[in-house]
Amino acid sequence: ALEVSREAYEPIFFQEVRDSKISVMKNKSRSKQKNHRRNRRTTALLVLLLAAALAVLLIAVVPVLRLRHAASALASGDYDTAILIYSQYGTLYSADEHLKEAQYQKAVSLLSEGSYSDALSLFTALSGYRDSGDRAKEAELGLISTEIDGGDYNGALTKLNALDDGYTGKDALIQK
Repeated sequence: ALEVSREAYEPIFFQEVRDSKISVMKNKSRSKQKNHRRNRRTTALLVLLLAAALAVLLIAVVPVLRLRHAASALASGDYDTAILIYSQYGTLYSADEHLKEAQYQKAVSLLSEGSYSDALSLFTALSGYRDSGDRAKEAELGLISTEIDGGDYNGALTKLNALDDGYTGKDALIQK
């Protein structure tokens, strides 16, 4: 029978133990690498989900909030803020129609304050919206009346003569 001496067996035994330890360490290392890759994938997926949520927030929610702010500004008479916000959104959520309304309301306000030149500019730009054509005529007559009140009769008369006959109040200003 073959007898293996202790001296011959010990190096083989220790080699197997060493190999076993190395194998365990390699398995642990592989396991750590797998966990690390899994964690990186999970982190990447979370980042993508957060980016998607942020995109939805920016694309859908922020404009709605800004347009609500514009509506509130319009209702409180802050026409410039409403016009600024509505002009940034074009046709999104009918912002273009709300923009016209904000400009119209600002023009009406300017007309009632006697800022005829600014009102005329806005009403002219809004040609075809509501009664902006009639309001433009009203603003133009207001400008002419201001010239008359300021003593510029020749300038006022020239402008009055240039107007077509469709201006209600034209004759009254000529008599003035």
